[in-house]
Amino acid sequence: MRSNILSLVFIMTALLISFSGSASAKQSNDQNSYYLYGDPRPGSKFKQILYKNDVPFDTRYSDMSSTLQARVKAAYGGLKDSEHPPFPSEGTQAIYYPLYKANRDLRDEGDVLVIAVIGTTGEVKQVSIYKAPTASAATLINYIISNTKFDPASCDGSPCEMEYLFETKLETKPSKAR
Repeated sequence: MRSNILSLVFIMTALLISFSGSASAKQSNDQNSYYLYGDPRPGSKFKQILYKNDVPFDTRYSDMSSTLQARVKAAYGGLKDSEHPPFPSEGTQAIYYPLYKANRDLRDEGDVLVIAVIGTTGEVKQVSIYKAPTASAATLINYIISNTKFDPASCDGSPCEMEYLFETKLETKPSKAR
C-alpha cells in the first residue's frame, strides 16, 4: 500500500514538472470534433488519438468563436448571454494530457465525473469526484484539477464563483515504444 502511495506521489510530481510532453491538439475534418494526440503506438509512426472533444483542447474560452463558446455553455443550461463558465487557462489539455500520462502507469479504465468549484480569481476551491474507476484514479484526478489554473466564470461582466464540470472516460493506451 505504501509503495502504491509513493508511486502515485512520484507520478503526480513528475506531471507538474513535465507537462510539456509530446501531445498535440488538432481539429479534425469534422468541424464538430477536435482530437488530442499522443505518442505513436509501439511499432507505428502515427500518433494515437488520446481524446476527442467538441471544442479545441489547446484553446482558452476567451479565444473561442461564439459557436465553440456556446458548446461549452450548453453543459451549464441556463447561463445568460452575459455569463460564461470557468475554463482552464491553458485549455482542457491542461487536464487531459497529465491524466493520460499518469494513467499510462496506473492503467485504470472507466468513467470519470468531477465537479470543481472555481473561485473568483480562478483558484480551485473544491473538487468533488462523483465517478472514478478506482481510488487511485480519484486521487490523481483530484490532484490534477486542484493544480489547474482556471480563468474564472463571469456573471454580468464580473468574476464570479461557479462550478466546472469535467467528464471523460479513462482508457489504457500504450505509451511510446522504448
